[in-house]
Amino acid sequence: MGNLLEFIKSQKRIQKLKRGNAPYRVQFYDFWEQEVTDMWLYRFIDSHRLLGNSRKKICFFSTFGNRDDVENIRGDVKVFFSGENLKRGTFGKFSDHLLNNEKVDLALGFEYFEEVRYLRFPLWLLYMFDPESREDDIVKRCKSLDRPAVKRRPRFACHISSEDTLGLRKKMCEEISQIAKVDCSGKVMHNCDDLWDVYDDDKMKFLSEYKFNICPENSNCYGYVTEKVFQAVDAGCVPIYWGSFNNPEPEVLNQQAILFWNKDGDNNKNLEFIRQLNESEKLYEEFSSQKRLVQNAAEYVICKFDDLESKLRELI
Repeated sequence: MGNLLEFIKSQKRIQKLKRGNAPYRVQFYDFWEQEVTDMWLYRFIDSHRLLGNSRKKICFFSTFGNRDDVENIRGDVKVFFSGENLKRGTFGKFSDHLLNNEKVDLALGFEYFEEVRYLRFPLWLLYMFDPESREDDIVKRCKSLDRPAVKRRPRFACHISSEDTLGLRKKMCEEISQIAKVDCSGKVMHNCDDLWDVYDDDKMKFLSEYKFNICPENSNCYGYVTEKVFQAVDAGCVPIYWGSFNNPEPEVLNQQAILFWNKDGDNNKNLEFIRQLNESEKLYEEFSSQKRLVQNAAEYVICKFDDLESKLRELI
């Protein structure tokens, strides 16, 4: 009886998660709250005309539910996507990307490993590139990321986050604030309401006022790189970063244009260099004017888009 009740509850929750006004053939389960037609993966499928004459139902699953949902929901093509670190906390139950026992036809994530049903497609790609992008669009976008607009920035440093499991973000903000005030507009160390009151929750406009953005990840795992460092680059800030063993996306990002924080080490040299950059407009301009991407960054992104299209087309 207990298993039956759990199954009924699961079905009710699954039905609630469905987006009623979305096209029937593409559905999202255990994802973030958003209309299906606005979802990046749906827009990718639609803009690349992958559905064609196929009558298959494509189901996308993520980490905000139970593993059993994948088996309980009927679908012709099942795809798992995660932007989370599956090696920690409650997400650990998805550490196999649901590839064991052939639960899904394709899995997308940030980790590096070889499996015919897996494609490395990290979360930051969804933030930085429109799903409708073609090669020319990707090249143009990479050029804008590579050379952010250099302008006079009136504010020192900012930080935006809602959690601090490791206590690292608080420590970074406290140590860097010895140089000048660090504006924290998220829940962690909150001391500034300007993100909402002045910039109407427009993160990019807010970041563009600052010289530095303190943007560490919430955990350390090779390849686990979220949108944070890319948004700092996009806004023209100098990122102060920790994560992915301080080697984030080497196929894309110029590591020399990022300041890396030592979580368990001495950061006196970092702090002194940040102080120098803050006090010298010329030195800051020289450092922040470096190319932010490596030479073949656009080609890397184009390959990711091509690989995703190829795998989805084959399944659909």
